[in-house]
Amino acid sequence: MVKGKTKRERERERKSRESEREKERERSGERWMAGERERKRESNREIDEE
Repeated sequence: MVKGKTKRERERERKSRESEREKERERSGERWMAGERERKRESNREIDEE
């Protein structure tokens, strides 16, 4: 007797959870990169004004 789900079903659920986590990490990473570019632009503007 297999209790609950088969091994394949558990495997599929784990993969979908992992891909969700990956997407979340990429999203937060993109936000961070955008913030970095914005900060660089700010510091460059300050240097130009001097």
